[in-house]
Amino acid sequence: MEDGKRGKDMASLPEEIDESIGELWLAIGVLFETGDVVELRAFKDRTTASGYFDNFEELAEQAATWDSRGFAVYVTLNPTERALLARAHNRVKTHPKSTTTDTNITCRRWLPVDLDPVRPANVSSTDKEKQAAVHRAREVRNYLREQGICDAVAKLLPGNCYYAFESASAKALYYAAEDNPAFLKYHWLYPSEVEAIDLLVELLRPLLSGGKARHRTVNKDQNGRNIFQEFDLEGPISTTIPTVRNKLDKQLLTRLLVAGLEDYPGRIAAHSRAVSEQLTLEHAGEDHTPLIRAWQAALLSLTSVRRVVLPRLHPDFCFDSDEVSHGARLWANVLGLMCAHTWLEQRNREIITLDTGERAIVAKADDYEAAYRVFAATCERSVMNVSDTHRRILTAVWVLQQEQERAASLLDERKYYREAFKPFSQRKIAEASGVPQSTISDNRSYLVQSLKFLEAGSGGGLRPVEGAEPSWWAKGDALDGFPKPEQVRLWWHGADDR
Repeated sequence: MEDGKRGKDMASLPEEIDESIGELWLAIGVLFETGDVVELRAFKDRTTASGYFDNFEELAEQAATWDSRGFAVYVTLNPTERALLARAHNRVKTHPKSTTTDTNITCRRWLPVDLDPVRPANVSSTDKEKQAAVHRAREVRNYLREQGICDAVAKLLPGNCYYAFESASAKALYYAAEDNPAFLKYHWLYPSEVEAIDLLVELLRPLLSGGKARHRTVNKDQNGRNIFQEFDLEGPISTTIPTVRNKLDKQLLTRLLVAGLEDYPGRIAAHSRAVSEQLTLEHAGEDHTPLIRAWQAALLSLTSVRRVVLPRLHPDFCFDSDEVSHGARLWANVLGLMCAHTWLEQRNREIITLDTGERAIVAKADDYEAAYRVFAATCERSVMNVSDTHRRILTAVWVLQQEQERAASLLDERKYYREAFKPFSQRKIAEASGVPQSTISDNRSYLVQSLKFLEAGSGGGLRPVEGAEPSWWAKGDALDGFPKPEQVRLWWHGADDR
């Protein structure tokens, strides 16, 4: 028995398949690159099914189909030889004569590490064995960090300037602040994975906006009685959240600047080559610890004052545009950039003592201009979270729809409505936009569910929502509403300053 690309069973399970296919597309986009050949293998009872795919849309559909039939579905984590497509090209067949072996893998892109406790077959792990496995996993992670493979972004900073973590429960930071509410004050929070902040959203929102967060709860005392407990967490803080997601919590997102790193040809090779270089004898044999410690000491000595103040307030020093609903938060983020620049340049700035006895750095117009230029160059998506890649996809779908409607206009009325609004496959959108099909899959949910500029049709196809037009996603002036640097210079320092 062999199953084609869209067999009868596929049509009979559209709702079940549609519910799972979005997550499948997301996983495929993370694991594989355009051009990879991937084996899908499925098991049920004594039946094995296998197929080889270089079309990821078909891979996702077939995975959903076989999963809906009760099969356990797997894929190869690393790409296979292209010649294996001859066994079952973008389709799945049962009882295959051959499947992938180690010699068929073309490269190692993922390195799984098995940390299960050693124990007899069919015997579950004890709690102690599980704890030992977790401990060993942390040892592996820490070793890789020491080799410079992970989290190099925070490696040069002094320890009292940042707080890095991989995961945290919803109240973890509150409990950490029980003895020292200011333990995060003036710190940069760095969650190395976006999932680390999924449970911290309600804490981060007030901490970023108001510089403090409060939590009230009920706990047990040593006698088991309920007691009221208060936690206060002091800021201000800053944070960077690295992610390939298109969307985080909506209210948290408005408290952050969104800077997109656009793709470019050769990026994967350049990045993976840099990782390889860190494992060479030359790199491993050189001890960078003294240099790192010297940089950390220098940074501490040059940036000892953390508070920043303005030289004077002007009524027009604000963000003035009613077109951006989160404009006040956007302005606060830009001022955060300005304060960071001022902090780093404090040896070249005036430092004053406030009435409270605290020392503060007086910002200059140069600091605002630096923030203004950085925002203009990198943070356009903070105003409207649509990237150039999104625009290419949206424009391609819109053009395809116009062409389809024109062709259908030659048909009778009954056929017109059937033909004019058919969704377009991701393969066709990829050809029209020049965007890889895997990238379209990655962004599908965001364009459909978050932006709501596209809608999904049967079989995973896409079409514009009613009334959509290019003006919806056209680029505007990201700096509209911000005061110009030359205006700020005049307000703060007078006409003769430069």
